[in-house]
Amino acid sequence: MRAGLALAVLAALGVPVSAFAQAAPTVVQPSAEALALARALGPIGWVQAAPDLGEFTEGLTGRLLNTQLASRGPGCDAQDPRCRGVAQRLAREAAPARMAAMRAVRIKLVAYMIEDRLKPDEIAAAQAALATPGGAALQQALAAAADPSRISPETMQRAQVMLGTETPNETDLFERFYDATRDLPRTQRRIPPPPMPTRKTP
Repeated sequence: MRAGLALAVLAALGVPVSAFAQAAPTVVQPSAEALALARALGPIGWVQAAPDLGEFTEGLTGRLLNTQLASRGPGCDAQDPRCRGVAQRLAREAAPARMAAMRAVRIKLVAYMIEDRLKPDEIAAAQAALATPGGAALQQALAAAADPSRISPETMQRAQVMLGTETPNETDLFERFYDATRDLPRTQRRIPPPPMPTRKTP
């Protein structure tokens, strides 16, 4: 289960993990009521650590320049401005949709955490006003969102599946990058990806 926790944290930070998530049965979606409350609350706690679009695009560019597909061999030379330009263009095109998918997964994780601790009538009460009898239970959900170690194993298992099925697989993007740079010089040198973005606090 620690693998699922690591995957979810990586996703919250905007790191693509679809390639690492193993196939699993379809996840039962959260209730409409819990999802509505999660959207109203917005990303909270550790889920808020996602990078902004610029950071996400920079990270995606670095992964394109650093990738080495087993089926295609080394990528183009990242020191070649043409190679870097293609990577930046593809990353800019792909980043918004990929970030949106990551955000949708994060919102669902909040909804699952709400369902883990609130009864349906408490969810309804919390939607009407957060200062209701459901408030104490809601605070537990908020506290859990701020500490991944307190998220239930069931929710983390759902996260692992969603990251593999509801976020874009980057293999297609890597293939497009290889196709767009196939006439450029190859390199054996691996370019390290940019440093992990720092956690953002509210």
